[in-house]
Amino acid sequence: MNKRDLIRKISYLPKLHIEQNVSLCEFLRETGYFEFHAQLNEKDIEDFLARNPECIELWLQYSDDQRVVETWYFLKSTEGAYKVAHNSKVGTDSLHEFSQPDKACAFFIKRIIEDIRRICTT
Repeated sequence: MNKRDLIRKISYLPKLHIEQNVSLCEFLRETGYFEFHAQLNEKDIEDFLARNPECIELWLQYSDDQRVVETWYFLKSTEGAYKVAHNSKVGTDSLHEFSQPDKACAFFIKRIIEDIRRICTT
């Protein structure tokens, strides 16, 4: 799999893994992300998202649909800023604010898929 295909599949992950009826672990494994994770950076994802803004909406919905306590979340605030933070048992930490949705979403995606990779490969 080439890098461009990997970025596309990861950017559409919230939609594709459901359509393919596979777990997040299986989906990321099949994309080749586990082997090539170090070669994929936020800027690569950000560039794709800037050209495919519908993916940002998919990830905002994915974040809103999560039902776990300890995870990253991504949202658009009422002030128009995009926020990414980590929820833990003791509260919210690592709050990051962005003015550009593609930057915020890329930051969120990389953290989510890295968390999934760590869980699936341990």
